[in-house]
Amino acid sequence: ATSSEDSSARLWYVDSGRCARVLQDHKEAVYSASFSPDSKQVVTASEDGTAKIWVVKTGLCKLTLKGHNFAVLWAAFSPDGRSVTTTSSDGTLKIWNAKTGVCDRTLLGQKPVYLASFATDGSTFVTASGDATAKICDLVTGESKIVLSGHESLVLGASYAPSCPQAEQAEQQAEQKDENG
Repeated sequence: ATSSEDSSARLWYVDSGRCARVLQDHKEAVYSASFSPDSKQVVTASEDGTAKIWVVKTGLCKLTLKGHNFAVLWAAFSPDGRSVTTTSSDGTLKIWNAKTGVCDRTLLGQKPVYLASFATDGSTFVTASGDATAKICDLVTGESKIVLSGHESLVLGASYAPSCPQAEQAEQQAEQKDENG
């Protein structure tokens, strides 16, 4: 899936490069387009302040997610496909029910919030924002568990590794070293 300043998103056949569907219903630029885990739906985020959930098979808009005051910069499905997160230049992150389009939670605090990426198990997500931090947050409570700081400017991207045994080993070794003096 691709997104464009022309206010559309497109779905492609990767083996031929042919366009399979054009998703058009946004009024302004489309910043992101992400597939659901089962690849049956796509969620788009737009400058027009909305996100939309589309049916891949038909190309029809199933739900419009409204509630941000400014541009929606990123939208993505949770790993189980039941939730969608949207981030906005209004400094909020919203968690939506992917089936009903109801906003379950609004989280405030970072301006702007550029994106949110889920951990593989779906229990946490990491945000990237204009305050030079990334935050790891609990999906259920929305509470910030860890603040990642150190960048000197905007944090534009953040993601989880599916698993990182080297980091886990290094952390365990550091803890053992601390315990042993």
